[in-house]
Amino acid sequence: MVIHGKGTPQDITIGIKLRKGSENGTEVWSKDFVLTDVRDKSVQTLTLDFGEGVNWNDDSDFYLATFIDGEEAGVSKVTSVPYAFVAQSLDGVVTKEFLVGTWTREDGSEVYSYTFNEDGTGVYFRTNYSPKNFTYYMNSNGNMLMDDGNTLVYAQIPVIISKNKVALPYEPNAENRDYYIFTREEQ
Repeated sequence: MVIHGKGTPQDITIGIKLRKGSENGTEVWSKDFVLTDVRDKSVQTLTLDFGEGVNWNDDSDFYLATFIDGEEAGVSKVTSVPYAFVAQSLDGVVTKEFLVGTWTREDGSEVYSYTFNEDGTGVYFRTNYSPKNFTYYMNSNGNMLMDDGNTLVYAQIPVIISKNKVALPYEPNAENRDYYIFTREEQ
């Protein structure tokens, strides 16, 4: 997620460097991605195609360093977890089961929340408006489809930030991909 807070769309360069041995180790791969017209809050998806230039079998630790407009934004150790071994066989990362619960965001004096039930039904709430019932499901592309019984209400791709935080697009089918952050209420 890129947050620049400049008010108008900006061009941003995201650089990724793969380092071997330590956080400041030898660079074995790098690539810059130029993103155009990035809004204040934007979730971007990058594909890292390491090709054949990286030897993953030499027992070294690897680290990914991220740069935004030339400034280092963080370094993370590359680790393998059991989920990674089966991820390619899954239809999507976000499941209906993951969404079950109440997700809320506050925007000044207004509160917005979605409650997702296990049976695929839910309720949308916004301060000073009547609650709206909906049904929802996840399709094979990772889109969450929400229907109020008459028309398709939303077709959006939720982005998991953590176990209790998710980003949802600002508008249904938003081309600009501005996202709001929703927090799951403790169960």
